[in-house]
Amino acid sequence: MRRPARGQAVVELALGLLVLVTILLFGIHFGELGYLSTKVHEAQAAALWDSTAYRTHEVMQWYDSSRNAVPAGNAVNTRYADFDGRASVVASAPQLAMTRAGPIQVTCRQAGSYALPAPNPYGEPGGISCAAEAELFAANIPTRFADRGPGGFFNSNHLLRPLYTICGTGRFTGGSCGNVEMLLGDLGLHDGSEQNHCTLSRGGGQSCADNPNFYAAAFSVFNQTRPYTGIPEAWARRLIPDVPRNQLTGFYMSFRGEDSPYGPFREQLSNGDVWETTPYQVRVTSGQPYLNAYQARNNCLAGAGGYCWLGKINCN
Repeated sequence: MRRPARGQAVVELALGLLVLVTILLFGIHFGELGYLSTKVHEAQAAALWDSTAYRTHEVMQWYDSSRNAVPAGNAVNTRYADFDGRASVVASAPQLAMTRAGPIQVTCRQAGSYALPAPNPYGEPGGISCAAEAELFAANIPTRFADRGPGGFFNSNHLLRPLYTICGTGRFTGGSCGNVEMLLGDLGLHDGSEQNHCTLSRGGGQSCADNPNFYAAAFSVFNQTRPYTGIPEAWARRLIPDVPRNQLTGFYMSFRGEDSPYGPFREQLSNGDVWETTPYQVRVTSGQPYLNAYQARNNCLAGAGGYCWLGKINCN
């Protein structure tokens, strides 16, 4: 009687493990690469976001995004040294099961001037451009595994590329990663007249001579949204024959600030009446009208001492 052969299952398991172990190791490794690459992108986005909180100009004094915003963006390197921007205690770059990370390198610089075509006596702070990269290494994965040699099975090495350079944007080509640029500064028009008042005026008729660019920008937005149609006047003339024939409805604009000659946030009509303009009685986060906060700020600056942000009533 012939005895049954033994060891077939063991041989099949050994041959199957040659492939299964490789798939398992690299599956874990590629999953870790995906997770860490999202943190590199997060660090780049955090640098751009942080830069928007810093001053980029002081009117008629300096205009330079690299003065505060760029250093703030580069400071993200410290916060994301351990790939976790939430932590209050910064540790070293992580070592995962199959992947070891090098430090994230975030590089921010001043971008192009973005100068507007209008006359520019004010200056232009420029924008910011940030790129991020990190080197990720394969760890705990043998570079040679059952490859050609004594008793080997495969012609190729088990691991050919132990190092990856991951970018926050784009691919690592030509020795560098892609970057994201963002415009900074809120002057908007930069022609020297945007600080001026705009007396009550109407689109298509009298315009604002002291602040023409601001007026033109607002009028352009109005026309793109709801241009003058003449329909209200035509409807009114059907009821009241003596309605004036000229344009009545449409775009009207008044731009008055704290230093209006008629009082803070006030406009005077042609008949001498004075009316309030936004944000005269708009309530801020403290629950008080904006005008109260503005006056409290003036009291602080005039002699009460300390400082007072608009939106708060008490000094300091």
